[in-house]
Amino acid sequence: MGAIRDIRSQLSPIIALEPQTINTDTTTVGEIIDTKNYDGGIVFTQCVNYTTGTFTPLLEESDSDSFATSNVVADTNLIGDVKTGQEADAALSASQLISSLGVVNNLKRYLRLSIVSTDSADGIVSAVAHGKNEIAAISNP
Repeated sequence: MGAIRDIRSQLSPIIALEPQTINTDTTTVGEIIDTKNYDGGIVFTQCVNYTTGTFTPLLEESDSDSFATSNVVADTNLIGDVKTGQEADAALSASQLISSLGVVNNLKRYLRLSIVSTDSADGIVSAVAHGKNEIAAISNP
């Protein structure tokens, strides 16, 4: 049999936001992710015990791990189900309790996910990011 594409060995799971109850309209800041040696990545967000509200992911980037200066990742560097407004489209709500956002071509070394909760939000939210190096071809035994 020929070579197959192995994506699992090329992804590195990183906790982007520890599971936590969010029950106010606020911005909950996640972990800082070092993207050194990554070609891109994806962030999966999930809400369990959902009661009400909307939880919108916000991805920021920075050259510094202190995030002393940062900016929101541009729509052109996000992959979602729509071409613009990807973060709003990936919002967690009663109709969507899990979502993802891809990140490509980010020019900054560090990423950080925050969750912006609105509309009397109440639920437990968490997120996992996966960094991607080059996908390797492996032989199938």
